[in-house]
Amino acid sequence: MLNKYRDRAGAGDILAENLAGKNIQNAVVLGIPRGGVVVAARVAGKLGLPLDIIIPRKIGSPLNPEAAIGAVTQDGTILVNHYAASLHRLDKDQIQKLAEEQIAEIKRRMIKYRGQAEYPDYRGKTIILVDDGIATGFTVMAAIRSIKKMFSPRKIILAVPVAPADTINNFKEEVDDVVCPLVPEDFYAVGQFYQNFDQTTDQEVIDLLHKSGDFKEQLKQEVYSLKTIALDDDLARLKTNLEKEGYRVVESSMAEQADAFVVSGLENNFMNMQDIRTQKKIIDASGKSIQEIIDELRNIP
Repeated sequence: MLNKYRDRAGAGDILAENLAGKNIQNAVVLGIPRGGVVVAARVAGKLGLPLDIIIPRKIGSPLNPEAAIGAVTQDGTILVNHYAASLHRLDKDQIQKLAEEQIAEIKRRMIKYRGQAEYPDYRGKTIILVDDGIATGFTVMAAIRSIKKMFSPRKIILAVPVAPADTINNFKEEVDDVVCPLVPEDFYAVGQFYQNFDQTTDQEVIDLLHKSGDFKEQLKQEVYSLKTIALDDDLARLKTNLEKEGYRVVESSMAEQADAFVVSGLENNFMNMQDIRTQKKIIDASGKSIQEIIDELRNIP
Protein backbone atom coordinates (compact mmCIF):
# COMPACT_ATOMS: atom_id res chain seq x y z
CA MET A 1 0.00 0.00 0.00
CA LEU A 2 1.37 3.41 -0.99
CA ASN A 3 2.22 5.57 2.03
CA LYS A 4 5.34 7.46 0.95
CA TYR A 5 7.15 8.41 -2.26
CA ARG A 6 10.84 7.87 -2.90
CA ASP A 7 11.27 11.41 -4.24
CA ARG A 8 9.54 13.85 -6.58
CA ALA A 9 10.63 11.99 -9.71
CA GLY A 10 9.18 8.76 -8.33
CA ALA A 11 5.97 10.57 -7.46
CA GLY A 12 5.80 11.85 -11.04
CA ASP A 13 6.14 8.32 -12.39
CA ILE A 14 3.22 7.13 -10.25
CA LEU A 15 1.10 10.11 -11.27
CA ALA A 16 1.85 9.36 -14.93
CA GLU A 17 0.69 5.75 -14.44
CA ASN A 18 -2.58 7.01 -12.98
CA LEU A 19 -3.07 9.43 -15.87
CA ALA A 20 -2.06 7.03 -18.65
CA GLY A 21 -5.44 5.31 -18.89
CA LYS A 22 -7.41 8.51 -19.37
CA ASN A 23 -6.66 8.87 -23.09
CA ILE A 24 -5.53 12.47 -22.72
CA GLN A 25 -5.02 14.31 -26.01
CA ASN A 26 -4.18 17.86 -27.08
CA ALA A 27 -2.88 18.60 -23.60
CA VAL A 28 -0.07 20.47 -21.85
CA VAL A 29 1.40 19.82 -18.41
CA LEU A 30 1.84 22.91 -16.21
CA GLY A 31 4.10 22.46 -13.18
CA ILE A 32 4.17 24.79 -10.18
CA PRO A 33 7.77 25.79 -9.32
CA ARG A 34 9.85 24.76 -7.87
CA GLY A 35 9.26 21.21 -6.64
CA GLY A 36 6.14 20.72 -8.73
CA VAL A 37 8.16 21.08 -11.93
CA VAL A 38 10.22 17.99 -11.06
CA VAL A 39 6.99 16.00 -10.75
CA ALA A 40 5.48 17.61 -13.84
CA ALA A 41 8.56 16.87 -15.95
CA ARG A 42 8.19 13.14 -15.27
CA VAL A 43 4.48 13.26 -16.06
CA ALA A 44 5.07 15.15 -19.30
CA GLY A 45 7.91 12.84 -20.32
CA LYS A 46 5.99 9.63 -19.63
CA LEU A 47 2.84 10.85 -21.41
CA GLY A 48 4.68 12.52 -24.29
CA LEU A 49 3.16 15.94 -23.57
CA PRO A 50 4.57 19.48 -23.60
CA LEU A 51 5.85 20.88 -20.32
CA ASP A 52 5.41 24.44 -19.07
CA ILE A 53 4.94 26.25 -15.76
CA ILE A 54 2.51 28.49 -13.91
CA ILE A 55 3.62 30.47 -10.87
CA PRO A 56 1.06 31.33 -8.20
CA ARG A 57 2.49 33.38 -5.33
CA LYS A 58 1.37 33.83 -1.77
CA ILE A 59 0.42 37.36 -0.70
CA GLY A 60 1.92 37.84 2.73
CA SER A 61 1.07 40.36 5.41
CA PRO A 62 3.46 43.36 5.51
CA LEU A 63 4.10 42.77 9.22
CA ASN A 64 4.43 38.99 8.83
CA PRO A 65 5.25 37.88 5.27
CA GLU A 66 4.78 34.22 6.25
CA ALA A 67 1.14 34.87 7.14
CA ALA A 68 -0.80 34.37 3.91
CA ILE A 69 -3.68 36.73 3.31
CA GLY A 70 -4.14 35.68 -0.30
CA ALA A 71 -2.58 34.39 -3.49
CA VAL A 72 -2.03 35.82 -6.96
CA THR A 73 -0.95 34.70 -10.45
CA GLN A 74 0.75 36.52 -13.31
CA ASP A 75 -2.45 37.55 -15.08
CA GLY A 76 -3.59 39.42 -11.96
CA THR A 77 -5.98 36.79 -10.62
CA ILE A 78 -6.18 37.41 -6.87
CA LEU A 79 -7.65 35.11 -4.23
CA VAL A 80 -8.12 36.78 -0.84
CA ASN A 81 -8.55 35.15 2.56
CA HIS A 82 -10.90 37.82 3.87
CA TYR A 83 -10.70 36.58 7.44
CA ALA A 84 -6.89 36.81 7.43
CA ALA A 85 -6.99 40.18 5.68
CA SER A 86 -9.32 41.59 8.34
CA LEU A 87 -7.11 40.24 11.12
CA HIS A 88 -4.18 42.12 9.62
CA ARG A 89 -6.37 45.19 8.96
CA LEU A 90 -5.62 45.30 5.26
CA ASP A 91 -8.02 47.07 2.92
CA LYS A 92 -8.58 46.44 -0.79
CA ASP A 93 -6.01 49.00 -1.96
CA GLN A 94 -3.32 47.62 0.35
CA ILE A 95 -3.97 44.07 -0.87
CA GLN A 96 -3.79 45.25 -4.49
CA LYS A 97 -0.42 46.88 -3.85
CA LEU A 98 0.92 43.71 -2.21
CA ALA A 99 -0.43 41.64 -5.12
CA GLU A 100 1.30 43.89 -7.67
CA GLU A 101 4.62 43.33 -5.91
CA GLN A 102 4.12 39.58 -6.22
CA ILE A 103 3.04 39.86 -9.87
CA ALA A 104 6.32 41.64 -10.62
CA GLU A 105 8.19 38.81 -8.90
CA ILE A 106 6.20 36.22 -10.86
CA LYS A 107 7.09 37.95 -14.13
CA ARG A 108 10.75 38.03 -13.13
CA ARG A 109 10.71 34.31 -12.37
CA MET A 110 8.80 33.44 -15.56
CA ILE A 111 11.48 35.22 -17.58
CA LYS A 112 14.27 33.61 -15.56
CA TYR A 113 12.84 30.11 -16.00
CA ARG A 114 11.32 30.36 -19.48
CA GLY A 115 12.89 33.32 -21.28
CA GLN A 116 9.71 35.40 -21.34
CA ALA A 117 6.48 35.81 -19.39
CA GLU A 118 4.01 35.27 -22.25
CA TYR A 119 2.58 31.84 -23.06
CA PRO A 120 2.08 30.11 -26.38
CA ASP A 121 -1.53 29.61 -27.45
CA TYR A 122 -2.89 27.01 -25.00
CA ARG A 123 -6.52 27.97 -25.58
CA GLY A 124 -8.87 25.01 -25.83
CA LYS A 125 -6.31 22.47 -24.66
CA THR A 126 -6.56 20.08 -21.74
CA ILE A 127 -4.40 21.47 -18.93
CA ILE A 128 -2.81 19.06 -16.45
CA LEU A 129 -1.84 21.11 -13.40
CA VAL A 130 0.87 19.44 -11.31
CA ASP A 131 2.41 20.21 -7.94
CA ASP A 132 4.43 18.01 -5.55
CA GLY A 133 1.60 18.08 -3.02
CA ILE A 134 -1.10 20.31 -1.56
CA ALA A 135 -1.66 21.44 2.00
CA THR A 136 -4.21 24.27 2.16
CA GLY A 137 -4.46 24.61 -1.63
CA PHE A 138 -4.76 28.38 -1.68
CA THR A 139 -2.06 29.03 -4.28
CA VAL A 140 -3.18 26.05 -6.38
CA MET A 141 -6.72 27.43 -6.39
CA ALA A 142 -5.38 30.75 -7.67
CA ALA A 143 -3.54 28.88 -10.44
CA ILE A 144 -6.73 27.07 -11.47
CA ARG A 145 -8.75 30.29 -11.63
CA SER A 146 -5.97 31.88 -13.69
CA ILE A 147 -5.84 28.93 -16.10
CA LYS A 148 -9.57 29.28 -16.71
CA LYS A 149 -9.22 32.98 -17.51
CA MET A 150 -6.08 32.77 -19.64
CA PHE A 151 -6.69 29.62 -21.67
CA SER A 152 -10.42 28.74 -21.59
CA PRO A 153 -9.26 25.10 -21.48
CA ARG A 154 -11.31 22.18 -22.75
CA LYS A 155 -10.58 20.41 -19.48
CA ILE A 156 -8.48 20.91 -16.33
CA ILE A 157 -6.98 17.92 -14.56
CA LEU A 158 -5.38 18.53 -11.17
CA ALA A 159 -2.66 15.92 -10.60
CA VAL A 160 -0.81 15.86 -7.27
CA PRO A 161 0.96 13.03 -5.42
CA VAL A 162 -0.51 13.79 -1.99
CA ALA A 163 -3.12 16.00 -0.32
CA PRO A 164 -5.55 15.81 2.60
CA ALA A 165 -9.08 14.63 1.83
CA ASP A 166 -10.84 17.92 2.67
CA THR A 167 -8.50 19.85 0.36
CA ILE A 168 -9.11 17.40 -2.49
CA ASN A 169 -12.87 17.72 -2.01
CA ASN A 170 -12.59 21.50 -2.33
CA PHE A 171 -11.09 21.11 -5.81
CA LYS A 172 -13.60 18.65 -7.23
CA GLU A 173 -16.00 21.45 -8.14
CA GLU A 174 -13.22 23.59 -9.62
CA VAL A 175 -11.67 21.12 -12.07
CA ASP A 176 -12.86 18.33 -14.35
CA ASP A 177 -10.78 15.61 -12.73
CA VAL A 178 -8.50 15.17 -9.71
CA VAL A 179 -5.73 12.58 -9.64
CA CYS A 180 -4.19 12.12 -6.19
CA PRO A 181 -2.87 8.60 -5.43
CA LEU A 182 -2.19 9.30 -1.75
CA VAL A 183 -4.89 10.89 0.45
CA PRO A 184 -3.73 10.24 4.03
CA GLU A 185 -5.94 10.56 7.10
CA ASP A 186 -3.19 12.20 9.15
CA PHE A 187 -1.68 15.05 7.19
CA TYR A 188 0.75 17.57 8.66
CA ALA A 189 2.99 18.61 5.75
CA VAL A 190 3.70 17.52 2.18
CA GLY A 191 7.29 16.59 3.00
CA GLN A 192 6.30 13.86 5.46
CA PHE A 193 5.16 11.72 2.51
CA TYR A 194 8.54 11.74 0.75
CA GLN A 195 11.68 9.85 1.70
CA ASN A 196 13.69 12.55 -0.09
CA PHE A 197 12.16 16.04 -0.13
CA ASP A 198 15.23 18.18 -0.77
CA GLN A 199 14.65 21.74 -1.92
CA THR A 200 14.50 22.17 -5.70
CA THR A 201 16.73 24.93 -7.07
CA ASP A 202 15.98 27.52 -9.74
CA GLN A 203 18.63 25.93 -11.95
CA GLU A 204 16.92 22.53 -11.75
CA VAL A 205 13.68 24.12 -12.95
CA ILE A 206 15.47 25.82 -15.83
CA ASP A 207 17.27 22.61 -16.79
CA LEU A 208 14.07 20.54 -16.75
CA LEU A 209 12.24 23.04 -18.94
CA HIS A 210 15.08 23.34 -21.41
CA LYS A 211 15.49 19.57 -21.65
CA SER A 212 11.89 19.25 -22.76
CA GLY A 213 11.85 18.78 -26.53
CA ASP A 214 8.63 20.76 -26.90
CA PHE A 215 9.91 23.57 -24.74
CA LYS A 216 13.18 23.80 -26.65
CA GLU A 217 11.21 24.19 -29.87
CA GLN A 218 8.98 26.78 -28.21
CA LEU A 219 12.03 28.72 -27.07
CA LYS A 220 13.40 28.67 -30.60
CA GLN A 221 10.18 29.86 -32.20
CA GLU A 222 8.41 32.05 -29.66
CA VAL A 223 10.65 33.16 -26.79
CA TYR A 224 12.93 36.15 -27.15
CA SER A 225 16.54 35.74 -26.10
CA LEU A 226 17.70 37.71 -23.08
CA LYS A 227 18.42 41.30 -24.05
CA THR A 228 21.34 43.27 -22.60
CA ILE A 229 20.55 46.92 -21.98
CA ALA A 230 23.20 49.59 -21.35
CA LEU A 231 22.09 52.51 -19.19
CA ASP A 232 23.35 56.06 -19.33
CA ASP A 233 25.14 56.83 -16.06
CA ASP A 234 22.43 59.15 -14.77
CA LEU A 235 19.65 56.59 -15.40
CA ALA A 236 20.74 54.08 -12.76
CA ARG A 237 17.31 54.48 -11.13
CA LEU A 238 15.79 52.46 -14.00
CA LYS A 239 17.96 49.40 -13.36
CA THR A 240 15.61 47.61 -10.95
CA ASN A 241 12.54 48.07 -13.18
CA LEU A 242 14.38 46.78 -16.25
CA GLU A 243 15.74 43.76 -14.42
CA LYS A 244 12.22 42.89 -13.24
CA GLU A 245 11.25 42.80 -16.92
CA GLY A 246 14.00 40.23 -17.51
CA TYR A 247 16.67 42.45 -19.07
CA ARG A 248 20.35 42.22 -18.22
CA VAL A 249 21.42 45.76 -17.35
CA VAL A 250 25.00 47.00 -17.79
CA GLU A 251 26.79 50.34 -17.47
CA SER A 252 27.19 52.79 -20.37
CA SER A 253 30.83 51.75 -20.81
CA MET A 254 29.54 48.40 -22.12
CA ALA A 255 27.15 49.91 -24.68
CA GLU A 256 29.05 48.39 -27.58
CA GLN A 257 28.23 44.89 -26.34
CA ALA A 258 24.59 45.65 -25.50
CA ASP A 259 21.45 45.13 -27.59
CA ALA A 260 20.22 48.63 -26.76
CA PHE A 261 21.45 51.79 -25.09
CA VAL A 262 19.02 53.86 -22.99
CA VAL A 263 20.25 57.45 -22.75
CA SER A 264 19.06 60.69 -21.17
CA GLY A 265 19.39 62.75 -24.35
CA LEU A 266 20.52 62.56 -27.97
CA GLU A 267 21.58 66.16 -28.32
CA ASN A 268 25.35 65.71 -28.31
CA ASN A 269 27.62 64.29 -30.98
CA PHE A 270 28.87 61.49 -28.74
CA MET A 271 25.48 59.78 -28.82
CA ASN A 272 25.25 60.07 -32.58
CA MET A 273 28.74 58.58 -32.94
CA GLN A 274 27.80 55.81 -30.51
CA ASP A 275 24.73 55.01 -32.56
CA ILE A 276 26.80 54.66 -35.76
CA ARG A 277 29.59 52.72 -34.06
CA THR A 278 27.44 50.11 -32.35
CA GLN A 279 24.54 49.95 -34.78
CA LYS A 280 22.43 49.33 -31.70
CA LYS A 281 19.02 50.65 -30.81
CA ILE A 282 19.36 53.99 -28.98
CA ILE A 283 16.42 55.02 -26.81
CA ASP A 284 16.12 58.56 -25.51
CA ALA A 285 14.52 58.32 -22.06
CA SER A 286 13.99 62.07 -21.74
CA GLY A 287 10.45 62.78 -20.53
CA LYS A 288 9.37 59.12 -20.83
CA SER A 289 7.89 56.84 -18.18
CA ILE A 290 9.53 53.51 -17.44
CA GLN A 291 6.62 51.77 -19.17
CA GLU A 292 7.16 53.79 -22.36
CA ILE A 293 10.84 52.83 -22.30
CA ILE A 294 9.99 49.16 -21.81
CA ASP A 295 7.48 49.29 -24.67
CA GLU A 296 10.23 50.60 -26.97
CA LEU A 297 12.66 47.91 -25.80
CA ARG A 298 10.12 45.20 -26.55
CA ASN A 299 10.20 46.24 -30.21
CA ILE A 300 13.90 45.47 -30.53
CA PRO A 301 14.26 42.67 -33.12
